[in-house]
Amino acid sequence: KKEISNLPKGRKVDDIEIGSLVLKRKHGVNMNKLEEKWIGPYTVVKKSDTGGYTIKDFRNRLFRLNMKDIERMEDVETEDLQLPEEGSMLYGNSLEKLNIKVMIFFRPSTHKKDSDTNLRKHQYHK
Repeated sequence: KKEISNLPKGRKVDDIEIGSLVLKRKHGVNMNKLEEKWIGPYTVVKKSDTGGYTIKDFRNRLFRLNMKDIERMEDVETEDLQLPEEGSMLYGNSLEKLNIKVMIFFRPSTHKKDSDTNLRKHQYHK
């Protein structure tokens, strides 16, 4: 109970439900102010009474984070969003409601007809 009373004002322990799509705050010593602050999406799989959450990525890797380091997808400004890295998969239409441009990169083909292309790029936007 003591930990719950120490939580930031205006946010409840059960603010983010299990199964919700969230973004993880990006930390780093070398981050500059123009870098994206959030990466994701991740899925909430567990929440604790003390304000901690367990989230998983598309590869089912688990991360235990404090509630201050995650945000529901709809609470984050699109300018602060870093899309998943090359080879990542998105969860259905989770980014569609954000109305942002998604760029997907593919590895170079081993076929001779594509040998002059180092990286093929496809753009999708709503």
